[in-house]
Amino acid sequence: MLRFMTNLKVQEVTFPSACRRILLFFGKNSYFQNEVLVKEYVVSAAGYRASHSTPIQWSQHYEREAYRRQTHDNGLNFFNWFCGHHLAGSGRIAEVGPCDRLGQ
Repeated sequence: MLRFMTNLKVQEVTFPSACRRILLFFGKNSYFQNEVLVKEYVVSAAGYRASHSTPIQWSQHYEREAYRRQTHDNGLNFFNWFCGHHLAGSGRIAEVGPCDRLGQ
């Protein structure tokens, strides 16, 4: 599924509250209809907490498989990371700084 990703951007927002948004851009694919998926993290003194993600508009033939992966797989995979906000370690990706993203 990630092979259809065409771009990735990180936005830092300070108003009305501090947060980071991860924007994933996708080309046309057979899994879902969204062109952009957004995962948002609230920044606080306690760290990063996933707060919101774009609802994925699954293609009709893939919707059942996506649901199965979300509910039956307890590991941290794309489905669980993007849709779930409760998994241990799901906030870790928001801690990556500019140097980490660039491999410096």
